[in-house]
Parts: sequence; structure tokens; C-alpha cells
Amino acid sequence: MGLLKPFVAAHTTLHEWGGLSNATDMFYPEYTERLKSYLRMKTDNEEQVNAWFIPLTTPEKESVENRQRKAFLEIAKEIGKEAYVKNLFSKDIEHIRIGLPPQYKRRLEQYWEKYRVLGGMFFGMPYPFEHYLKEFTEFFKSGKDAERTFAEIGKVIEEHRSKKRQLEKQLELSDHQKEMFAVYAEFMLTKLYRRYSQLTALSHVDALLQEIADRLNISNHEARCMLFEEMEVALTEGTIDRGFLRERTQFCTLYAYQGFCQVLVGDAARTLAERADEKIEANARELKGQCASLGKTVGTVKIIITPSDMMKMKPGDILVAIATNPDVVPAMKKAAAIVSRELGIPCVIGTKIATKVLKDGDRVEVDAGNGIVRILKNNQE
Repeated sequence: MGLLKPFVAAHTTLHEWGGLSNATDMFYPEYTERLKSYLRMKTDNEEQVNAWFIPLTTPEKESVENRQRKAFLEIAKEIGKEAYVKNLFSKDIEHIRIGLPPQYKRRLEQYWEKYRVLGGMFFGMPYPFEHYLKEFTEFFKSGKDAERTFAEIGKVIEEHRSKKRQLEKQLELSDHQKEMFAVYAEFMLTKLYRRYSQLTALSHVDALLQEIADRLNISNHEARCMLFEEMEVALTEGTIDRGFLRERTQFCTLYAYQGFCQVLVGDAARTLAERADEKIEANARELKGQCASLGKTVGTVKIIITPSDMMKMKPGDILVAIATNPDVVPAMKKAAAIVSRELGIPCVIGTKIATKVLKDGDRVEVDAGNGIVRILKNNQE
């Protein structure tokens, strides 16, 4: 418990401070609407408002995901200079593992150690080393030039910065308004950094959770479903309700309010979950949200909730996820509309009900400029 207590304390502090960006705008877009009210004083065209809003709120600093891409390309540049090493990536994974010179294997392992957590999510395992070997294989097969791609990333950031300065001048924004837009941009980075920090922390504590599971003779999943206080009692006093714990792995809800905390299972859990569910229009054909990246596209819906769901994505699909997280970046790169502005393709966020209304296989139109997702055809139709 001497190891777990400091972790819980640090993780709680991360949630308290890191959650600020979500608290200001995640469930109800007050901050977004406040900023857009400044722009609506300049035009009554909502699409134009969004066209201004995007560059004004685009971060000028690099995100964790952008740093990962640059680190990836740095290694790809080195590999590209060695014909023998580059040729290895045209072979299968086992040939690559055996044939990689030590210095390249070391670089790839360092890269893997730093960024593997991005595929973890809360109940998924981080990416294995082989995942990144496959990514490099796909990159070299695509024929892309690492040097040129790396330069393009820096160019895009500079273009965003330049466009923002021009708009601030064109719209005659006050110093206060500029600061408000700058804070919003910082919050976008904060959300991604908070998620990366959470996933990194959880990957480090995984071995500890496995040790707890082994000592209590329960599964890793069951250990993850225990409250901290229950772990402490189980380890120090040997008291554990194994049947109740097994039920949690099937379905459970956590009710917490002002220091009171209770886990429910079975019918009680389902009743509470149903009460918390937002009522939605079953026949809704149009979803309204906020524009996060301009553009319009049509594609097939793929719901991405867990790491294994990413395998469903094909180029041109419409990715539908719960929130903006670095976890889904690999799938985003194949999507036509996503939840990442840095990739520069149409994106609508904040619909609140997309994962409940939309299903895999639905055909939809994403009109990001107006913050609208239209269902063209359900997969049952």
C-alpha cells in the first residue's frame, strides 16, 4: 500500500487540475459560445463564424501527438539513409526484429517506451513493440519521404500562427478577446496532455495491480474494479467479497457524492444507469454539435470505443468516438471526419449523443462548417 497511496494521491491531483479544461466546455459549450459571440458581432453567417473560430483557437504549440509524429519521422529519416535497414521494412516482422542493427533497435525501443501508452485506453493494453514495426513498414511501403513530411509539419504550424495573427488584426480583436482565444487553444493541448499523463501513469501502475491481483487470487480485471479502500482492507485484513467483485466485471455503476461512494451491480446498477442516460430521439436524422475542423464529407460510420475497435477503420470511414483523445489517433489517420484538428480534416464535436444514435455501417454526411451530422442511411435500411 506504500506504493499505491502516493499513486492515488498524484492521480487525484492530476484529475483536479487537468479536469479544468473539460469542466469549462466539455458537456455544455459555454466557453465556445462566449468566444463565438465575439465573432457573431462581425457576421450573422454561422459558417463564417466557424471559419474564423478554427484558426483563432488552433494551438500554436505542439501537442503530444504531434511530437510523436515528429519523433517517428526523425527515426524514419535515419532508416531511409541506410538501404539495408530500409529494405528490412519490406519484409515480415520477424525478419525485421532479427535483422535490425542494435543502434536502430535501441532507437525504436526508446520510441516505443515513450509513446506506447497512447494505445492503452483505461482497460486496454499499451501497444506492443510490433505495432510500431508495422507502422514503419506501412510508411516505407507508402513511398512517403520522411524529410519532406517532417518539414510539412513545421510549415503547417507556422501557417496556423500566421493566419491567427492576420485574423486578430482583421477582426480588430481586443487584448482581452485575444487572451480568451489563447486560453481556449491552451485548453485543447491540456486535454491531450492530461490524457497522455493518465495513460502513462496507468501503464506504470499496471504491474502493481497485477501483483495485487496475484496476492488476492483474483483476475487483473477484478482488481481494476476494486475501490482503493477495498484493496487496502483486502490486503491488510484478508476481507474480500469475491462474488460481488465478479459481478462488477459484468456490469456495475459507481455512485459518488460529497465523499459518499457506492458500487452497484445487477438490476440496481442498470436502473441507475438508465436514470443517468440522456433521453434521445430514436428517429433522429440530424445531430448538432460544434465545428472543430472545417470541411464537408460523406462516409461510413465506425464506432471507436476500445483499442480493438480501431481494426474496423478503413480509409474514408467516419470515426465516431466519445471524446477527443490521443488513444484514437491511429484510427483517425484513416478517417474522413475525426476528433483531431491537427490532422486537418472535417470534425464535429459535442453532439452528446453520437455514440448512442449512430451505429457501425450508417452512411452519414459531416457538414463540419455548420456543426451538423446528417444520417443518410441506417445500416438496417
